Amino acid sequence: MAELSEQVRGGMDLSSAMRKARIWQNRQGIVRACVTRHSLADFFTLLKLTRRADAAAKGQSADDPWQLATEIVLSLSMSKLRAA
Repeated sequence: MAELSEQVRGGMDLSSAMRKARIWQNRQGIVRACVTRHSLADFFTLLKLTRRADAAAKGQSADDPWQLATEIVLSLSMSKLRAA
């Protein structure tokens, strides 16, 4: 998603970017909705959050991995992200 967002920000048409990324035709609608709903900064915030969730799931941090997973899902479904 971050890659697509970055390509669109650079001037590439989203449809072309999705074809280049080999996103299946039946998934392009949901990907389009997600990319248009979030900014590039939002996707990098999500990447940081998923990194934290991964570390928590592996026991490398005291964070609750299920809470972090919930935050990721809710963040993807909302229009604007909170600071993670």
